[in-house]
Amino acid sequence: MGIDERLFEGGTMHSAPSNPDVDLEKGVTIHISPPTQNSSTDAVDAITHVDAVAECEADSEVHVASLAVDKEKGAVVTEVRESLEPEVDSPPDTMIPPSARSSTLTVKTFVPPGKTQSPIERFIRLRLFSIYRRLFSLVFVGNLVALLIVIARREPSSWPKIHDVATAVSINLAVSILIRQEHVVNLLFAMFCSLPLSTPLPLRKWSAKIYHLGGLHSGCAVAALFWFIVLAAAITRQFAVGSEAELARDIGVLTVTYMILSLILLIIILTVPRFREKYHNSFEAVHRFGGWSTLALLWVHVILLSNATKKVVPGLTLGRALYTSASFWLLLIATLSIIYPWTRLRHVKVHSEVLSNHALRMDFTYTTSGVGSAVRLSDRPLKEWHAFAAFTKPNRTGFSVVVSNAGDWTKKQIERPPSKIWVRGIPTSGVLRVSTVFRKIVLVATGSGIGPCLSVIYSRKVPCRVLWSTPHPLETFGAEITNAVKEADPDAVIHNTRTMGKPDMVALAYQLYVESEAEAVVVISNPTLTKKLVYGMESRGVPAYGPIWDS
Repeated sequence: MGIDERLFEGGTMHSAPSNPDVDLEKGVTIHISPPTQNSSTDAVDAITHVDAVAECEADSEVHVASLAVDKEKGAVVTEVRESLEPEVDSPPDTMIPPSARSSTLTVKTFVPPGKTQSPIERFIRLRLFSIYRRLFSLVFVGNLVALLIVIARREPSSWPKIHDVATAVSINLAVSILIRQEHVVNLLFAMFCSLPLSTPLPLRKWSAKIYHLGGLHSGCAVAALFWFIVLAAAITRQFAVGSEAELARDIGVLTVTYMILSLILLIIILTVPRFREKYHNSFEAVHRFGGWSTLALLWVHVILLSNATKKVVPGLTLGRALYTSASFWLLLIATLSIIYPWTRLRHVKVHSEVLSNHALRMDFTYTTSGVGSAVRLSDRPLKEWHAFAAFTKPNRTGFSVVVSNAGDWTKKQIERPPSKIWVRGIPTSGVLRVSTVFRKIVLVATGSGIGPCLSVIYSRKVPCRVLWSTPHPLETFGAEITNAVKEADPDAVIHNTRTMGKPDMVALAYQLYVESEAEAVVVISNPTLTKKLVYGMESRGVPAYGPIWDS
């Protein structure tokens, strides 16, 4: 038939000419339907995924000639052969052209192997105790040990010392804030992602989980809440009973304590994923303005506590009380960490190019981004900020981002492309930064998820295979981005969901992983599909990484 077999690897056409499913020389058209998301993993059912129809001067049937299953790799190899007999409806004098008489086409479609471990083991290891939750639990256990120490230090029949509890609150709040500070994040990613490739793969696989560091952020924040509840209870008890040996009664301390407790409770309640997704704008506002208000009240609280301490310690001045207070210094570190990014608030020029009614590319020149980094953009700095993955083209200064139509804000940018926009802080490392830990990876993207992947594709630091599923890739994202993908991976699987339907992304990703002998799979997609793909890979023993939307 003269059909290039590369066009049909995985049941998906790629590396194709403008009309790839037509052989102009022989006049034969072959249609291959890819595996669907709902396809069975049973080898026999896989036959239905290869739906081939040959059309030539005389209609002919296509039969499945052979089926072989490699259980270890999960590959189903199907040989499709055109029959030598015309259909019964064909005119009796119709001749089958010689080119069709001995033609065969081999199509490979992957059915992933079975998942390892039992369902309950997979649930515990990959879902219940994910790396993020393990870090969260580690923080909580550490704070439990600290609470036991504080209790052990107390006088018999008395409550824990207020200053000890206040210090525990300050430590957890400071760590919670610092772990999100841009320079700290970049430093941690640099440390964990700088392992030489000669390092054993298991160690590199674990170091690549650094992007789960949000577990420390949330763990410390929740621990601070519980410590503050203990602090509020201790201050309330002391206010009720009073004691000359302890802090004097102070209505100001009591009032500010409960104001802070209310704000921390509100902030943490809105960070629960269900509430954060449903009331995202409220979450953003409360997290920002509630956080700033809490910080201001904490300064008042530290000063009031220090002043109350001065009253019961002869010769102690307020300045000396603050200087010797651990809470004062920890709060100062946290405050500077929050203020710093705002000192780098700038209204910068941007060159905007509309790629389609669904996508916009913004080009910046004020700095250069690294592999897997992101920037925050806004047109109203005090109201909302949006993070976008940045990529830098070879031999260019500056960086670019791809904005897709995913909401009111992004839609507005596409309809009215800005010439200037607000930026804050510095480019910050994200999940794609971990790609440099591996010798070779498979990049899996859907829709505008290809934008973040461009930082890896353009950098050429990591060899990669690319699987990109999107509606009308060329029309939506333009020739430049599409060509960049093909230059990085000439055999890239670019699946047009409008003409080819929705593919089985787990099967195709696993296929590329096995065929390319990659060390890991990195996924950039929507939350639902990202979780499905990462779980689908990890449950089969494949290292997989993707955003976790924890902030």
